[in-house]
Amino acid sequence: MPRQRWPKIPDTLPCPGGDVAVRVVSPAEIAKYADPGEELFGCFVQEQRTIFLRSTVHGEARWRVLWHELMHVGLEDSGLRNGLEHALEEALCDALTSLVMRVVYR
Repeated sequence: MPRQRWPKIPDTLPCPGGDVAVRVVSPAEIAKYADPGEELFGCFVQEQRTIFLRSTVHGEARWRVLWHELMHVGLEDSGLRNGLEHALEEALCDALTSLVMRVVYR
């Protein structure tokens, strides 16, 4: 079976609270946003309205991380993030990402 060819990651995405920039950065750059002992593959920084993606992640995994971070944007922009425990927010983002990846990229 031929390998899936993944499109280029967009530089900007329209979102409910305004456009979000997307930047692919080095592991050292993204580590600035991590909690101690945490290894990030992506993160959404609300103050900058920017999603950072780790440059060492490629293909399907990079798109999966992008969608996961977009789910955080959606929760933030809608106000649904308020009051959510971190573990529940991560679980919701993972579940919604799995749905999108299955529907859009099957």
